[in-house]
Amino acid sequence: MAKIGDLMQKIVFSKNNWAKWFLSHMKASFWEKKGKQKALFVFHKVAEVVPVYTKLLKERGIRPENIKTFEDFQKLFLLDKDNYIRKYNINELCFGGEISKMYTVATSSGSTGVPSFWPRLPEQDLMLPKYFELLYLQNWDIDKKSTLFIITMALGNWIAGELVSNITKIMAMKGKYQLTVATPGSDVEQISTIIKGLASFFDQVIMVAYPSLVKSIIEDGEKEGIDWKKLDLKLWLGGEGYSEEWRKYILDKIGNREEKLNTLVGVYGTSDAGGIGFGSPLANLILKLIRKDKKLYKTLFGEIQTIPSLIQYNPLSYFIEEVNEELVITYGGGVPLVRYNIHDKGKIFLYDDMLKILTNHGYNATDMLGKEGFGKEKIWQWPFLAIFGRGSNVISIIGANVYPENIEAALHTEATKDINGFKLSVQTDKLGNTHFYILLEMKKDIVVSSVNKENLEKRYHDIFLEKLLKVNSDFKDAYESNPMTAHPIIKIYEFGHGPFSKKLETKQNFIHNETID
Repeated sequence: MAKIGDLMQKIVFSKNNWAKWFLSHMKASFWEKKGKQKALFVFHKVAEVVPVYTKLLKERGIRPENIKTFEDFQKLFLLDKDNYIRKYNINELCFGGEISKMYTVATSSGSTGVPSFWPRLPEQDLMLPKYFELLYLQNWDIDKKSTLFIITMALGNWIAGELVSNITKIMAMKGKYQLTVATPGSDVEQISTIIKGLASFFDQVIMVAYPSLVKSIIEDGEKEGIDWKKLDLKLWLGGEGYSEEWRKYILDKIGNREEKLNTLVGVYGTSDAGGIGFGSPLANLILKLIRKDKKLYKTLFGEIQTIPSLIQYNPLSYFIEEVNEELVITYGGGVPLVRYNIHDKGKIFLYDDMLKILTNHGYNATDMLGKEGFGKEKIWQWPFLAIFGRGSNVISIIGANVYPENIEAALHTEATKDINGFKLSVQTDKLGNTHFYILLEMKKDIVVSSVNKENLEKRYHDIFLEKLLKVNSDFKDAYESNPMTAHPIIKIYEFGHGPFSKKLETKQNFIHNETID
């Protein structure tokens, strides 16, 4: 959609040496300036060719020609899934107003169980093989090591696993690198079979995975006789966050107690927008530092107690704003989005600001990266994005989002009439196991004895599991691939006890983030 992007693809990215030089030499101010220009360009294009957006501008009395500066752009109204994607039909939302002109479509399952469709334009994906190639070179030196690349995310019409699979296969087919791709999806048994039979023939193994599935893969592999500590295993993690307990447990299992900067690499993406940003050696160095330096952590994130995901993103692909601590994106695609609130909690740091903070705390990031084996050519001056939560009322298990509405769907029956309220939670125990909880509060007049509690929890487990499998296709895929991790654990509380003891003074919060007794 943007002339700048086309030019970069045709000229700058036509040769690796040119692309590497460009990415490592362009200053932060270049990316910031061009990102704002791109956002304005996308707005004007969307105002011209997307029927429903044209209509919304007209209803609000906004003339596109009057949006001339970035300051004008920032005054535009916000979109989100409820007031935009779910409200209008797919044709009205598409670039050009015709889904039939899209080359492919991905699917995501929303809070109602009704799938959302995400058409894609060819130009969205044409540049990705080169872009991913440079990311693989930046993080994992695929030009120097033979690599077994295993896709363990869900395949089919779900965007993440399928897109990474297709792109990496295109790269492998060119024969430029010793790169072999395997696509078992989230079948743990198949993954173990592939690693046991093939991993020893490669210098390194890169596994694309949901964090909550990794533990099952590691432990199943141990049972099959795989010695993970003998493998140079790298994990490219997306779809959900992970705890410090999980990180330590996995690193211990794979024999990497002193975490290298390319062992656990994150990716941040959404069904709405695709892959927004990626981990980098510099982002991982910062994460390593804040785990040890509480003062640095406080300077960056204040009193927040969790360690966020941290990625870098290209403002020419995705322009991101931070509005009321939530992430708002603008990008051009099959369903282009202008100032679209993802409702993920996050914080943006410009590159120069981040480096200044590190310097003020006594860290020379360039020197530190050099000592870790990452030269200046692997430092890109893109902004940083810290992600604290994937939406205000959603949990994620093995890459599948579970929404309060999925649970609400099972409440209005005779079998569940004694339930007053509920909360969702994902917990990681001391052994690194991930568990999915549904916490239920009973009505005031219901007394729960130790005798009937176990029976109630078993009965409600069956009811909610059946409903989740019916209304949430992402969860169904996750459950079928790994029922041990995805199955819901029911915990029952009497009215006003446990997680329900706090008086409700604001809108309902369906997510419980504290430790469950």
